[in-house]
Parts: sequence; structure tokens; C-alpha cells
Amino acid sequence: MSAFDYFISSHPNASTYYVLGSSGGAIAAGFYAGSLSEALPEANIFVFHDSTGGVTSTGTTDLYPAWGLNNTSFTWLDDLTYNGSSLDWNDMTSAHLDIFLNMYNPDITYGRFDSAQDETMKYFNGLLNNPPEDYNWRLRNSELHIESEGVEMSGWIESGDNHGILFSSWFYQLEDESVSFADWFTSWLNGEMPEDVWCTDC
Repeated sequence: MSAFDYFISSHPNASTYYVLGSSGGAIAAGFYAGSLSEALPEANIFVFHDSTGGVTSTGTTDLYPAWGLNNTSFTWLDDLTYNGSSLDWNDMTSAHLDIFLNMYNPDITYGRFDSAQDETMKYFNGLLNNPPEDYNWRLRNSELHIESEGVEMSGWIESGDNHGILFSSWFYQLEDESVSFADWFTSWLNGEMPEDVWCTDC
């Protein structure tokens, strides 16, 4: 939060801010986007989640002490409820975070990338005691859940088991349905909201 506060004080007048996160940072990106919106309510904010789209907590592990969440405050979440409940780290999916964030600021722009059989995320979901169902199914349900709540999102679901694209040379190499990921991502950065690219042989 000290780094975040320094960033806000150093760059208070930009017209557009991009909050990008890969792996665990993809979850954090949503929380810091909310704090950015709270600190700079007139800002145009883009959030991109790279490779956590199917994460699901099941209540079998108490994440609050494990991740130090009892000592962390995201005040923009304080008065928000969805289906009568506030955001609960021990009973949520990646979809819930974007739904809550959209409730706080419906003008935020969302994008997401995932691999249909991401071995890293399947491993972490297993640690959270999720059943070993198809991860591709979980990803698609998550994105459909987000969009069913009126949240517009551009999503890319790629075949295979890779984890993370923003920090990889794969960013420049990936192409699906004759669409280059680098071009797709650039159009998203420009606010064009490119169509979803979902693998058909996953």
C-alpha cells in the first residue's frame, strides 16, 4: 500500500490507468483497481487478469490469516453486497471480484486471459479442495457469470496448460482463429473491446 500511495501521489493527473496482473497478481489487480478508482474517481481504468479465471475458494481453508487479509483494508468494498453478502475470500470465485468491482465503478474496462487446462491453477484449486472437474468448464462458467451480471469483458481462453502470458514471449507468438494475441491485446488497451476468443479444441 505504501507503493500504491506513492504511485497515486506521483501520477495523479493521467487520463487512463492500466492495472495488469499475472497469476496471483491477477487477483490483486482487481483489488488495486478498486482502490485506484476510490483515490481517483475521475480516472479511466482498465483491468486485465492473466491466468486466474477459474480460481475458486471453498471454505475449507481460511485464507484470512494465511494471506494476512485481516490486516488489509480495501475500503471501497465496505458497503457492497452481492446477493445479500459482502465479498468473502473463503467463498468466492474470480467472477465475484469483477462483479463487486463493477458495482463500485461500472465504467471500469475488463479483460482476461486463461489457458483451458492451466496446470498451475488446477494445482492451486486442488489445494483449495476443489473437485477435479474440467478447468476449461470452470473458466467458461466464470466468464459467463461475469457477463450475466452486465459486466462487459473481453476474454481469451487458449488451449493447453500454460500459465501466464503477459510475462512470456508467448505474448508475441500466440495466434488463434487467425487472430494474434498481441493485436487483440493492443486493441483492448485502446478501448475497442475485442470479441472473445475461446478455443474449440481445449
